[in-house]
Amino acid sequence: MFKIDLLEEQGIPVRSTAAGLAVAATASALPVIILIIIVSFFMTNSVNISLAEQGLARFTSMKEHLSDEMSTAKSIEQGKSKINNSLDEVSSSFYRHSQWTGILMMIAENMPEAMLLTELQVKQNVIRKPVPKKGNPEEMLQISVPVRTLRMKVSGSSGYDCAKAVKDFRDRLRYSDVLKDKIVDVRVSQEAGTTENHDKVYYEIECEFKPGL
Repeated sequence: MFKIDLLEEQGIPVRSTAAGLAVAATASALPVIILIIIVSFFMTNSVNISLAEQGLARFTSMKEHLSDEMSTAKSIEQGKSKINNSLDEVSSSFYRHSQWTGILMMIAENMPEAMLLTELQVKQNVIRKPVPKKGNPEEMLQISVPVRTLRMKVSGSSGYDCAKAVKDFRDRLRYSDVLKDKIVDVRVSQEAGTTENHDKVYYEIECEFKPGL
């Protein structure tokens, strides 16, 4: 059988088959598929990067927020500590003042009628006292402990039996319910003097408190 070239030497087209069409279609579609894969890859990475950036932003925000909260909590704790220290000081001061109030009232109630209180003060010294170490009672530690002494001066006329009055006053102090468990000793010393041409007798009375009171 003869075939006539009607295309004037341009060649007779090859008859297309199903396999040829499939190969041709695949060959033409391959760049598109590759492009889609590349675009998908970049889009996926872009989404992942965006999500990572959002997560980092949230983490940074949470960190700053937590930092502010921690700073606030620290400030609150510091304020709370200061308040507690102030309350302890106020409580201790109130206890000391209430303690001295009871003592002063007792002194006023027991002061001899013919005697005049001319001076009243509290002296404080510090002594070293051995105490057992915490956690190891056999080991002793030296600590500083305050020792207070209530010092008062009273005066009376030389014509009055001041010696007996002061002795009775000393005993009332020593055995009073307010002082008997708090003091170590009550000491009395005497001196004479003259005031406005009148002979006077002066007594100095010292109540030494137990260390730490």
